[in-house]
Amino acid sequence: MSQREVRRGVQFNVIHLSDLHMGMTGQKWMWPTFKTVFFNDLRQQHEKTGAWDLVIFSGDLTQESSPQEYVALNAALMELWAVFNSLGCSPKLFVVPGNHDLQRPSKIDPCALALGSWWQTPDIHQDFWENGESPYRATVSNAFAAYTKWTSSLAGTPISLIGDEAGLLPGDVSARIHKDGASLGLVGLNSAWLQLSEKNRIGDLNIHVRQLQSVTGDDPDAWAASNQFNLVVTHHPVTWLNSKAAAHWNSEIHVNARFCAHLFGHMHDSVTGLSSFNGGATKIAIQAPSIFGLETVADGLQRNHGYSFLRLVKSADERTLKIWPRLAFPLKDGARRLIADPNWVLIDDAFELALQTRAATWLPPGPLLGPDKAPEVSLVDNAGARRILGSLRKTNAYSLAAANVRKEEQQFLLAALSSGRQGWLVDTWGTGGDEFINVVSTRLLGTTAEIYYLPVGTFDGQESFLANVRPRVGCSLEELCQALDQRSCMLVLDDVNIEGGNRAQLEQELLFIVNTLLEFSEHLHVIIRSRSRRADLGSFTQLRPLDEADVTAYVTSHKQASNLPQEAITRIFRHSGGLATRIDAILRAMEVVGTQALYDLDVDIAGKAAARPDDIPHALVEAIQELNGSEDEHSRRAAMLLKVLSLFPQGEPLVRVRRFFNAKAFYPSHATLLLERGLIDSNPIMTSLEGGTAPQEQGNALTVCRPVREYLVQSLSAAELKTLNSKALALYFGDNWALRGIQSPSDLKFSSSNCGALAIDNASTLILREARAATESQKYGRVKVAMALAESFVGLLTQGDHFRGVAQFLDGAVKIFEDYVSAMPTEQAVIEPLSLASLLSSHASALRMIGQVERAHQIATDINLVGQSNSFKESTLLTIAMCKQALKVPPEEIIAAAEACRSVNPRGKIAVNARYVIVSNEQSPDKTARLRTLYAEARKRHCKVVANNIALDLARVAPNTEQKNLLLNEVLLSGRSDNDHYNFVRALLRTCRLSIDESGTLTRRNFDDCARAYSYLYNQRIYGLFESCHQILWDVFKAREDEQNLLTLYRYSSLVWRLRRKTETEQKYRNSLTAILGSRLSKSILAADRELRYFISREASSASEITTPNPDASDPP
Repeated sequence: MSQREVRRGVQFNVIHLSDLHMGMTGQKWMWPTFKTVFFNDLRQQHEKTGAWDLVIFSGDLTQESSPQEYVALNAALMELWAVFNSLGCSPKLFVVPGNHDLQRPSKIDPCALALGSWWQTPDIHQDFWENGESPYRATVSNAFAAYTKWTSSLAGTPISLIGDEAGLLPGDVSARIHKDGASLGLVGLNSAWLQLSEKNRIGDLNIHVRQLQSVTGDDPDAWAASNQFNLVVTHHPVTWLNSKAAAHWNSEIHVNARFCAHLFGHMHDSVTGLSSFNGGATKIAIQAPSIFGLETVADGLQRNHGYSFLRLVKSADERTLKIWPRLAFPLKDGARRLIADPNWVLIDDAFELALQTRAATWLPPGPLLGPDKAPEVSLVDNAGARRILGSLRKTNAYSLAAANVRKEEQQFLLAALSSGRQGWLVDTWGTGGDEFINVVSTRLLGTTAEIYYLPVGTFDGQESFLANVRPRVGCSLEELCQALDQRSCMLVLDDVNIEGGNRAQLEQELLFIVNTLLEFSEHLHVIIRSRSRRADLGSFTQLRPLDEADVTAYVTSHKQASNLPQEAITRIFRHSGGLATRIDAILRAMEVVGTQALYDLDVDIAGKAAARPDDIPHALVEAIQELNGSEDEHSRRAAMLLKVLSLFPQGEPLVRVRRFFNAKAFYPSHATLLLERGLIDSNPIMTSLEGGTAPQEQGNALTVCRPVREYLVQSLSAAELKTLNSKALALYFGDNWALRGIQSPSDLKFSSSNCGALAIDNASTLILREARAATESQKYGRVKVAMALAESFVGLLTQGDHFRGVAQFLDGAVKIFEDYVSAMPTEQAVIEPLSLASLLSSHASALRMIGQVERAHQIATDINLVGQSNSFKESTLLTIAMCKQALKVPPEEIIAAAEACRSVNPRGKIAVNARYVIVSNEQSPDKTARLRTLYAEARKRHCKVVANNIALDLARVAPNTEQKNLLLNEVLLSGRSDNDHYNFVRALLRTCRLSIDESGTLTRRNFDDCARAYSYLYNQRIYGLFESCHQILWDVFKAREDEQNLLTLYRYSSLVWRLRRKTETEQKYRNSLTAILGSRLSKSILAADRELRYFISREASSASEITTPNPDASDPP
């Protein structure tokens, strides 16, 4: 304990526990070990925090509120108090019940059913609250009877349970503890009384001010004013209350600085949040982790343990709250140790908050200044300062999900703010800038620092800026500076818009103003936030949509989505565009539509039906309307280019859309205008490992951010949208695609393995959009044409071995067409048949190739083969057999499936593949000889893919390197000439590995092929081959001491490792690269290039990431 704290005056030391769940399955054998860890940590922390006065337990003491569980609970508490007594203290106990501390009534209990529909049955409210004999009240009392009996049973034990005043509902209680002439007031309110069923009641619970009044003598303010500190305790957070109840909480219960903090549990995580509305009192919410929580996850049980210490201190001139959050951290040897929670920003394992004084008793300290002196503005004490800053404050709670993403951008902006107290943030529409700023401010300044937003708008010089401060804020710039110069805070110069030819000069004028502010206010930090990049080439932090790895981190930070499989998260990524607001909306909607129908929520596919008119920023609407309504022809052409680019979610190079309207071309100046206004972004299309980043000859992709696309879809007429979509289809598939099939331009060869992901993704969206429009039209002819387009597109992608592109496209296309077919009346289905068999078979085949074998097997086995052609039956049955092989079912089952395939046409080419599966799974001593015979037959009959598969198998068992290389070279030649790119890559990687192992080098051709293979595998996510390719390139670059390409390779591979939670793999390569980089790592992140900046940020964020095993998927033959 510091001398400063000793001198402060009276203090209350509190332990906050929650969610023991005594009696939970698995606890009996796990609790004893953790109990030892917990008790040892208490002994160690006692030396730092001193004797404890109080233990607060915020609910879920038991699992099912059974008598046996309460007996076990008492035994655990007696052991805990024995530890306290051994340390020379005997704290009081204060408890509230949780949703597990009740015995649920019968599912058909009429009163329980009525309470379960509380918000839909207002007629029962008055009876419940005002009638002490109410049967509804009796139902609640009966549910908590065992809990109430337990609290009474503690009388006469060494555990001193306090509760001066019992309240309206069981568990409602108040108490005071006194120390050194001061008192700490405690209010416990039952938040679980509506959770009488096993149903998840998030957003549906209730706490009423009557509960508070019943334990405070009907005068909560007077009761609170008689104490130096007051805490309110519930089990649930406010987010679990119904919206009406949450508003009631904020207006009637936790109001006017009545309580220093709100303590709760339930969520099994440790979080503190602060909120303030329009300059009002800051409300502190403290969520306890679970002292012993077990969450059921896909691979068993996930353990979460922790607790917190709190210290409330009052001196003559201040009140403070200090928190020590403790978290059980898994060690590599399997044990656990309680440590300071690394998810918090801590100083000496704790952080401290200044507590506000209740408005009713606040007096401004110090004498008034004389009339000849300018008033001193105080953030805490001066009403004028509160008025000035209150209008600039936003309510924006700290978001754990936001903190878990954009680690590179966080590090860069933090470095800028730390070194010069200023930073420039480029925040395009909808990227979650407010949440990002909150995270950075919290990391830099702590949780108590305020963030103020000063809207700037168009900046055209220093004079106009200064003139506009008073109309916007109600004071001069000097008065604003005085108000800000009281304690550390963040000022955001918001929505800065600088246009015209002298942008660089205007930016320097703005920076001069910022430097003036910083010189005046020594505690101030400033962020300039604009929609467009700086023109003077100065440093800035740019927020882009989240990449897939960050979307994974963001989604899994939400408790209700923490166990989603990666394929579901990938769908969320595709349909959200990586925007946090859209991800949140999708997570809410998934409870209704699941993940298979997310295209219904995607404006790029569903069009106006998915538009969100209430979610478009007003400034964005004004910016687009200004372009559309401009009298300047150049601006109107830029607006038309914006509409065209909005058709392509992944963006397009200007050269591809330049002649979208034939004679009336678009020019770079049109794109530049859109870039300056932050309506589009410019992104490199491809990256070369050798030589760094290099845009394609076509130039960068010009991408319209999702909120802009959503507004355009919403605002354009149906006729204009139809015309634009028709022209987009013609651009990609030819003018007569509906009659003659796909006739794409030369730069869009979907059948080539070199076709880029941008083109494939945009083409997929265009077809899905047309399929959706066709099925919505209910016109059979149009639907049939759209399905033919989809089948043709899939065929071309399959030729190019774009398995992931096929799988992702068909995830949406199959669902769209299935919905149409299932809605067809029986008589219409007979007259206008529509078969999905071809798409389903292609879907299953592609899913098998990217490792989703179980799903592939299910789809393939569900296909009705009756009436299908023999070739279709063969290919589908072969997929089933190969899925079984990948799933490692018994060999006889695999052989039976392959025999079923071969029997359709024993002399056909597919039968050769079936025989290959049979031979591979037979337990025969002459298997290798039989494979050689089959290999010769496959080559002779030009069964090229199966011949390459067999050659790769034979190469694996070849007795020497010469024979291995001979077989691999045959695959390389066949793969290159016959467009079998997948097997070409397999053979290439084995050849390269042999070459490196023997000579340490690669030929130039093999290296170039390997670099192209890396790009292919990166896009296809065929993980086993990807890891092999990465290792080959890593070995080559390491031997060359090529640091730049090692950094580039690390950056791209890191994304794949993060997606797969392969933390240990990433750490291995990061350690290797750290040793290579040496002194380069001492460079400031502000001076680092993109690759080094990414590496530094990953190194900094790795400490908070926990390894999750994720075994490699085997590569399919």
